[in-house]
Amino acid sequence: MAQLSKDELSNITLFLAEWDEALGPTVKNYFNTLVELGDVDMIALNIFSTFQMVFGESTDVSFKRTVLTMPMNSQKVIARIVLDIIPDTEVRGGFMPFIVVILIPDFLPEDKISSFDEILAKIVSNYKEHHGISLSNYKGEILNAFSLAQQIIEDHISIDVSYSLTSAVDDFKKGVGLYKQKNWNTAYMLFRKALLKFQQDNQTKMVMEATYLISSILVQLKKFQPALIYYTNLIPLATEMSHQKYKELGLFMQGFCHYKMRDFMDAMDAFNQLPIFQSQFVNKVQFFSLKGQTQANLQMHQEAIESLSQASLLLSQQPVTQMLQKQHAQILNDLALQYYKSVISLLKTQGFFQHAQGDELQDQLKTAISYYIRAISLWDLLGDYKNSIRAHQMVGNIYGFLLNPSKQLDHLLTALDKVDQLNNYALKLNISFQIVEIYESLKEHDAIIHFLQNLGAQLTNNAFVDLLSIAKIHFLIGKAFIAVDQRRNAAGELIMAINNLKKLKNPVPEELEAHSLLIELYSEERDETKVAYYTDRFEKLQKKYHAIQPASLSRLGVIKDFWVYTTSGLELFSHAPEIKFDPTLLGGFLTAMQSFSMELSQTELQSLVIGGSIYSFYNEAGSEFYILGRTKSNIPPHTIEAALQKIYHAFSKEFKADLVSFSGNTIAFRRFKDVLKQLDLSLI
Repeated sequence: MAQLSKDELSNITLFLAEWDEALGPTVKNYFNTLVELGDVDMIALNIFSTFQMVFGESTDVSFKRTVLTMPMNSQKVIARIVLDIIPDTEVRGGFMPFIVVILIPDFLPEDKISSFDEILAKIVSNYKEHHGISLSNYKGEILNAFSLAQQIIEDHISIDVSYSLTSAVDDFKKGVGLYKQKNWNTAYMLFRKALLKFQQDNQTKMVMEATYLISSILVQLKKFQPALIYYTNLIPLATEMSHQKYKELGLFMQGFCHYKMRDFMDAMDAFNQLPIFQSQFVNKVQFFSLKGQTQANLQMHQEAIESLSQASLLLSQQPVTQMLQKQHAQILNDLALQYYKSVISLLKTQGFFQHAQGDELQDQLKTAISYYIRAISLWDLLGDYKNSIRAHQMVGNIYGFLLNPSKQLDHLLTALDKVDQLNNYALKLNISFQIVEIYESLKEHDAIIHFLQNLGAQLTNNAFVDLLSIAKIHFLIGKAFIAVDQRRNAAGELIMAINNLKKLKNPVPEELEAHSLLIELYSEERDETKVAYYTDRFEKLQKKYHAIQPASLSRLGVIKDFWVYTTSGLELFSHAPEIKFDPTLLGGFLTAMQSFSMELSQTELQSLVIGGSIYSFYNEAGSEFYILGRTKSNIPPHTIEAALQKIYHAFSKEFKADLVSFSGNTIAFRRFKDVLKQLDLSLI
């Protein structure tokens, strides 16, 4: 068995989440050896939404144990999921659904995904019995199962003295026949046995042929590390035999295997050794596409744009097929994202606040939009709504940054229409609340009322819509009614919001604001009884709210992502794992930075709510740097401030001398990664 690489061992995550009717998915426990994952809460919500499609639209669902495999392409992982229930009298139907999920690299062969089922079943049984569990106790079993799943089933291969060259050639021919039938394991055994004889008898040509076929089988079986060894051996054999095809394919597949194992620098070395324009045997579209993706992972945005543009040009010259259209759509999408990220890179290196509205930036963003539009056209033609929706979201984000809310709204509304094709209520809510924010900025309050009333009606019969989301809809309708001077309707909606929110264990900002608005409304009506009632409740809620200590399983506590900037907007350091895996969050980040740059000269902007996130800024008097942090929108301000303050002081302490002598070189600040490993914000 080939030894697992460090990356492979690091790419495993296990978590357990319950469906809390009040708050939605609640991650109860997890371990993750993956350095950068993404929002586990959002992953859990998407999984529960998928089960909504499995069980149908009903608020009275009778759940039963279900096992599901779900690819998660943005994270490059596959989720193996077990859904089950535990008795709970406070939940509709008397049972609370929960999921146990393992996230594993997407290169694991499909027939090996079920290797983890026995462990997952054990976890489910233990949790149902004890209603409490430490998933880290299963780390050894999970890693062992993952290791076994990587092996090719084989006995020790050896040959005895009676095994002749003729017999080896016969086995090789049988292997070729089995190879053509895709009987990989048996063909592999025959090729391995024949290879030993060919090597023993110095049959270089046959050694080369067997090596090529063995490496090809290993790639088919997604055994990229052992395949890499064989491709590495193939190149000198092909050079010796002047076999141009195997030499070219060996170099390309070296890069491919490194790419699949996320060894991007080694992948680039392999790709750079291949003179692609003189190549006769390597698919140039695949080469430039893969090289572009590798460069993108190395943050080489301009180089990635050049490679992906070449792939797009080559594809446009080929006959139209559905498979090529799908490939072209993805390449166009990748191109757009690289233009988008190149803008962010420009702002990070040259200073956000001086360059946020420069012509070069605007041109690159408009180019990104044009590529997204082309990708959307192809995805719509192919019926790929999931990718089309995400592209519309990205275009909407860009138009938001370009201060064009009308275009932003157009794309988000189009995305929302397409969400209905997927029956993904988590995504529907996410986009809907984005749309409301834009309507609010445009002061289109009647549109908000109509839009949210329709949304509320659509969500009535959904088993996985939490009380907080329902309450938020009523709360936002109430605020819109106030804006159009319909006070009685506003009071009714705010009361409905409060009736849902008071079922939560802890108060949230919307509940406090709803009480505050009702106090204002009833004060205007001179209804002293109701004013006194809601004032009393408000004061009690406020006291309880400020005493909240949000539980967190993450070492960074409530902080999802954070960035450190100079006062000119030059990025010194960033820790943004969730944005890395969800590019749609880039829009919120850019909007926050843009708002900050606009307000900086006038007043100190403390925080900004965008979608389901709060972007908060922290600095101290006389400071030369700021911290921008992203948290979920239900985190109390004092908790956010305490967490950002701790990061701020740790950064200031580590780099006091560097900040004094800072002249533009940010390399020294990279070592803050090591400081973060010692920083624990989970108890704040």
